[in-house]
Formats: sequence, structure tokens, C-alpha cells
Amino acid sequence: MLTLLLTLLTPGCSQADKVADDSAPVEGDADSDADGDSDSDADGDSDSDSDSDADPPEAKLVLNELLAGNKSGATDEAGQQEDWIELVNIGDAAADLTGWSLTDSFGEKDPWPLPELQALNPGERLLIWADEDLDDGALHTDFKLSGDGETLSLLDAEGEIADEVTFPALNDDEAYARLPDGEGPWDLSDTPTPGATNE
Repeated sequence: MLTLLLTLLTPGCSQADKVADDSAPVEGDADSDADGDSDSDADGDSDSDSDSDADPPEAKLVLNELLAGNKSGATDEAGQQEDWIELVNIGDAAADLTGWSLTDSFGEKDPWPLPELQALNPGERLLIWADEDLDDGALHTDFKLSGDGETLSLLDAEGEIADEVTFPALNDDEAYARLPDGEGPWDLSDTPTPGATNE
């Protein structure tokens, strides 16, 4: 009885100390060490994984703006006001255009191949003239955009749809653009911005 009373009065004793034999290891200490080791190891692994699993830079080429009835806007190399399509790379690595293409008739005819130009850097735009004037240069497609609305598809090097938009009937000089620029939803715009940030 005296031994038990002294044990209960001794400062710093855990509940495990009160019921365990004096010769037995203290469970609280063992648990504490195990937990400490486990937490330490887990933290170390977590830090290591987060560093090694960081996503590498990637390109992301998307349709950004189009205009199907150019009457008073931008002109091409020949000084003509033609339909146009703007692409932008919103990724964080350069976009290789090799093998990519555009079409307004997916699955019905061969798509128009994008020219093999220098890679499009992050944030850079590419303005393409949709005018059927192939002789005017590498950035002129073999199709025009319909002012009555249609579906425009951007295909990757494997021929898969990387981006696509179905636009409505557009008035002359009315653009259809992503707002905010590059990533937002599509909307009508009375302020076409070929080669610049959408408004």
C-alpha cells in the first residue's frame, strides 16, 4: 500500500507508470520514440517526393480568337482584309508546330497543316489567314470561316483534337474570342485584337 501511494504522489508519472510494473518499459516513451521516428521519416519522404514529382514545363497551344467577316480590320501581306484565326501558347514551354493542323470540316477532308515555323514561345501568338489563298504565303489556309457560324478544330501532331470551338453567326468585323485572353470562355467581341491581348 505504501509503495502504491508513493507512486501516485511522485511527480511526472504517466498513467502507464501507475499500472505497470517498475521493471517494465514505459509504453508512453516507446510510443513517443516510434511516433517521432515515423513522423520524421514521413516528413523527409514527403519533401523528397514533392521535389521529384514537380511537373516539367509543357507547351499548350490553343485557339484564342477568330474573325469571319473582316471588312475594315487587319490586312495580310497582300493588303487584303481576310478572315483570320489567332493561336496562342499558354503553356510554360515552347510549342513545336510540326504536324499540327487546322480544319473547319473535321473528319470530312484533310486538315490544313500549320507551317513548320520556329517554335511558338510561351505567351506568343500566331495569326493565320483563313482565305483559301495558298499562294499568298505559308500562313494562309485552304479554307475560309463561315460568317453563319461553324466548328473550328485545332489538331495536334497525332491528328487528335487539341482544342475546338463552335462559334455562332458573326457580324462583319465582330470577333469571337476567349475572355480573359488565352484561357477564359469564348464570347463575342466588338474589338478584334489580332496579335494582341483580347478585350
